[in-house]
Parts: sequence; structure tokens; C-alpha cells
Amino acid sequence: MFGLKYSPDTVELVGGNELLARHKRRFGKGELAYDLTHFLKTFSRKPGALPHSRVFRQLDESIQHLLHHHYAGRHKDFLPILSLFHEVAEEELVAAIRFLEDRGMVPTYEALRWIIMHQEVQVPDTPLPLDRLIMEEPNFSHYDDYLRGVL
Repeated sequence: MFGLKYSPDTVELVGGNELLARHKRRFGKGELAYDLTHFLKTFSRKPGALPHSRVFRQLDESIQHLLHHHYAGRHKDFLPILSLFHEVAEEELVAAIRFLEDRGMVPTYEALRWIIMHQEVQVPDTPLPLDRLIMEEPNFSHYDDYLRGVL
């Protein structure tokens, strides 16, 4: 048996003792709340429907721009990026997209996932000066001895 549970902030769809869906509660007449993760399976079968869907058009402009400019005509390749919604909030994904684009990089699933999961790591804006890198001259004498059969 299915039922709805209301709290001040959320509406939950429950089936038996299992939580099936949770949405932020909307109070305006006729307002709808979409959860992108509910549509990912459908988009995997019909990726061309993605850019025209209501659920996609409600996402942040950075995510829409990413699809239209970097994944145009490759909607199926874009779906792994949207699967990140299973793990993170939209704001985190948008921040990771902007982080990569600000550095001239095309956001891929792998890069976005790495950025999101390693947020505490700061990438320096400028490379280290070469005079700070100290390397010793290699010593190949052990290798030479090995080739001569001395070792």
C-alpha cells in the first residue's frame, strides 16, 4: 500500500515501510517538483528527450550549457554526469563544472567526480617555479656494473 507523508519541508512517497521518493514541499498552487534521478533510466533509453524535458530545463544554466555546448548530439555520453545527482546536490555539481570550465577544461564525468569527491584539495592557480624543483643528477654506475656482470 502506498501513502504520502507530509512534513513542513518535504513530501515523501512510501510503499509499505520503504521510502520510494522524497521531494521538497511546494506550497504554490499547481507547482511541481521533479527529481532528475527518477528520469535517468528513461533518458538512457531515449537520450534525445533530455534537452526538451521539463526536469532538465529546471536545472542550473551551467548544466544546460554543458549539454548544449560540450555534449551536443552526444546526449547519451552526458548521462553519466547527470548520474552524479545520486551522490551530490545540484550546487556541488555546478561548482565543479564552473571550476573546470574556469580553467579551460571540458567537464567530463571522471573529472567532475574527482573534483566533487576531493573538494578539500586545492589546485594552485600558478605552477611552481622551476627553481623550486631540485633533482639530483642520475647515477647510472650501478646499472653499468649490472650490465658488465659485476653485481
